[in-house]
Amino acid sequence: MASSKEDIFLEFECENIKCKVDMGTKVLRTKPNYLANAKRLPGGHLLPSIDHVTLKKRTEDFNISMRAQRNKLHPKSQNLSELVRDVVYNLEKRFDTLPDKMSSVPSLGTEWKSKSLSMTLNEIPHIPLCGQETGLPKGFSDQIYTESDKFDPSSTVVTEYICTQKLIIYHSSIFFS
Repeated sequence: MASSKEDIFLEFECENIKCKVDMGTKVLRTKPNYLANAKRLPGGHLLPSIDHVTLKKRTEDFNISMRAQRNKLHPKSQNLSELVRDVVYNLEKRFDTLPDKMSSVPSLGTEWKSKSLSMTLNEIPHIPLCGQETGLPKGFSDQIYTESDKFDPSSTVVTEYICTQKLIIYHSSIFFS
């Protein structure tokens, strides 16, 4: 007869062989109850005494480890040994002011498109309207076609030309003959 669940044994004999087996429940490790060791606070609250790291301490540890990692990539002279501190300090003094000395623009700005369009339109010769045009103007046609009475041929610079049977091609303009 067993007195507790830890003290249960089974004994049997078979063909003059005796066997005794321990069948009791064994507690491998006893964990202390956190309520037994808890500190009582006013108002009936319990503060368990559990070994833990606070969030503040974990954040401080993380910041220290990241500072060490940052020192590997971007070392500062105050974090280095006496052996190389002066060399790194002189480099810092020289290169830390470099962005103030250099000025560059990372983009083309906002007016590049209008400047480019106006330069393109200045290079395209003006062509007089012949009166047979239909439909809405497309592309640059509203800028390059001018009315016949406002057309000034001197505005089109002609410096060189090549003659063919039906077409005369000028350096900066095209006229049909």
